[in-house]
Amino acid sequence: MRISALALVAAFALAPALPLHAAQRLADAELNEMRGGFSIDGVEISLGVVLRTVVDGRVALETRMTLDANGSQVQRLAGAGTTPFTAANATRIRVDLAPGADGVLLNNGATAVLHQIEPGRLGSFVLNTADGQNVRQDTSVTLTIPALAQLQTGWNNDLAGFRLGSDVQAAQAAALRR
Repeated sequence: MRISALALVAAFALAPALPLHAAQRLADAELNEMRGGFSIDGVEISLGVVLRTVVDGRVALETRMTLDANGSQVQRLAGAGTTPFTAANATRIRVDLAPGADGVLLNNGATAVLHQIEPGRLGSFVLNTADGQNVRQDTSVTLTIPALAQLQTGWNNDLAGFRLGSDVQAAQAAALRR
């Protein structure tokens, strides 16, 4: 995947620049066909991820990401008593946020909670200089496969066919040994 992305970046870098007025706007219907979710052998799949960090029994930060036919959406919910993490207000904890990361500070800046969700990467980090903190991090991933029942029926039929073929081969081998 990374090689493909590098090849795409190289192709754009080497291609002659097109004036913006030459670009054509895509119709909404065309964009809808290009958006989100993913399909494996024609089977539509949606994915949901929830990163949750709890400090001293209270949710400090919850980040939710969904990937479905409507595309990818990320929602961050900061807990009460937190402030957004920025380089300016992170006086006790020094860290540079990676692309796709976001976070909050609590305990007067002694605790930083950072979440990162981007293609191919999930991260949940706690940087803490305060004493006596009770920290819990939970990550839940949900796959939704609407056609799972039909897939299972197909897989069971395939398995039955494989078993039948194996039984026939075993019977033929036994008959040849007689």
